[in-house]
Amino acid sequence: MEAPTTARAGTPQRTPTPVVLLRALEKLDQRPTERQGGRELRAFLSQHGAQAVSALLPALLKNLRRKLGVYATSECVGILADAFDAEPTATAPFLPRMIGATVAQLGRGDARQREACAAALGRVAAASAAFPPVEGGPAFGPVANQRLAVLLAPLLTSLADPV
Repeated sequence: MEAPTTARAGTPQRTPTPVVLLRALEKLDQRPTERQGGRELRAFLSQHGAQAVSALLPALLKNLRRKLGVYATSECVGILADAFDAEPTATAPFLPRMIGATVAQLGRGDARQREACAAALGRVAAASAAFPPVEGGPAFGPVANQRLAVLLAPLLTSLADPV
């Protein structure tokens, strides 16, 4: 798989999705093979590292927009957190969408899904806290942690919305 090219500075372009990834997503979507699909997606991430992120994350985010089963949703958000743990720099452009998709899954009815989403958000928060402070510019001064701000913004927005 080739490395992503950039159209604009810092914006990754989509790379073709490998057949292995598509098959693993199909397995994850089907109840009899969902566990095997989750294992294959994690293996794809660990095998390809940063190169896998540009193909894996958009596919998982697209998959989360559909109404998945409990296990498939839990696996998707868990793999998103795994990707951020393994490759935080490569995953950074996708972080707002990852957090937004995970927060959206918190509203689903099943307690196991909510628990998986909360655990994934906790892992991303813990990994984000390890990043050094950045300079926010003259208007803002030093920002303690920009990635934590990206994590908390959609979370606070979802909590503020009336149910």
